[in-house]
Amino acid sequence: MSKKQLNTEELKKLHAEEYVDHFNQNREANKNRIRGILGHIKLNEQEVVCDYGCGNGLLFEEIHDKVQSYTGVDFSTEFIKSFEEKLNHTSFNISPKLVNRDIVDFAKDHQNTFDTAFTLDFSEHLYDEDFERIYRAVFETIKPNGRLVFHTPNGGFFIEWLKNKGLMKQQEQHIGVRNFEENKRLLSRCGFNTIQVTYIAHYNVLKYLHALSFIPLLGKVFRARLLLVCIKN
Repeated sequence: MSKKQLNTEELKKLHAEEYVDHFNQNREANKNRIRGILGHIKLNEQEVVCDYGCGNGLLFEEIHDKVQSYTGVDFSTEFIKSFEEKLNHTSFNISPKLVNRDIVDFAKDHQNTFDTAFTLDFSEHLYDEDFERIYRAVFETIKPNGRLVFHTPNGGFFIEWLKNKGLMKQQEQHIGVRNFEENKRLLSRCGFNTIQVTYIAHYNVLKYLHALSFIPLLGKVFRARLLLVCIKN
């Protein structure tokens, strides 16, 4: 039996102060996750970047000295406040522009603006209809031949399969964990036709299972994370 779909206000409550506090308490583990992702991505000092679902600024901390400009967008007021508090206590190479706003509204006056858009551990927080609405908007904000860097848990990973079957507890904010084909289909509907996938390891002790992902046939259930690079062309 499928769960009742949450409305916008209920989703906002799930991403409010308690969730932000939990995220901040696990800051070092989350930094390692971001560094693992960036190990697969090349950036340059002329790059104009937007971080959708920017949270408390983990990505900015890692790329502030590697890009020309950074804009962070998040609908969570609590996350934006947490990001701003960090800026008051730490010096960075560039000053970020932070936006507490709905992504679709933001996109209306930022079309063809960014070289690279990031959505890191973001799409699993979206129902399919919201995914399409938001990623169509994200697509419009990317410059021609620019890219979307997309990272999410892999719904084909055996742990996520167990969660989906109710045999393990799923994080309540994770309402849309998908496999590669499901993500590819939705992203294609949003305008992205060139989509490259890299399967990467988990970031906790489960990372040691990644070697099993290379076993023929069986290995696919050990692919924990999806890193997609989607080109706007």
